Amino acid sequence: MVLPTIAGSTVDRGAGTAAFDGKDVLAGQGELYWNAALRLSWPAAPAADTALPAKAAAARLLMQASFGPTPAEITRVAAMTPAAWIAEQQALPFTPDYVNFVQAKYSKGDAYRPGGASFDQSWVTQQFWASAAKANDQLRRRTGWALHQIFMASHADSNLWANTRAYANYLDTLNKYAFGNYRTLLEEVALSPAMGIYLSHLRNRKEDATTGRVPDENFAREVM
Repeated sequence: MVLPTIAGSTVDRGAGTAAFDGKDVLAGQGELYWNAALRLSWPAAPAADTALPAKAAAARLLMQASFGPTPAEITRVAAMTPAAWIAEQQALPFTPDYVNFVQAKYSKGDAYRPGGASFDQSWVTQQFWASAAKANDQLRRRTGWALHQIFMASHADSNLWANTRAYANYLDTLNKYAFGNYRTLLEEVALSPAMGIYLSHLRNRKEDATTGRVPDENFAREVM
């Protein structure tokens, strides 16, 4: 038989007609006779510790629910329960910083508005990265970002390119209702000018059987 080598293991070859043939071989020799019963016993291994250390668990939570933690934030959250951190995040007030950032640029004059020499379409993107890195309400913003993957409206669309403030307002809307009622969020998205431009239902008109006019159903199809 091939003998077990782990410390504390035992071999029971049986006895009499139920005994193993007793021929011991080394692993790899290929000579092993199976004439009877054999029982091997190994000492029980200690139970694996499946609980993540506190800092590792905090880092995992923050990677999933924020735009990435700092070492200081990992240490702070490690002393909290996940539920306590979520409650803390949900209590933080909403700030419409996308619209505020774009409006601050527009307020500098016509040169900073769409078509002007100093207009920059990337202002919304700049604010996104700034808030992702530094904002305190990380859970709200991460949730708003996730909702944007569902209720997509792209600023890269040619129809939205010159409507930066409308797009900024749309992102603020997703953040504002990130923790709210889904029915309310859906209505706000449907009434958003940015979504109306992106999915072409802005100024939509109802069916007219006389002229054969039919409503634009693009947004309706996307929602369904």
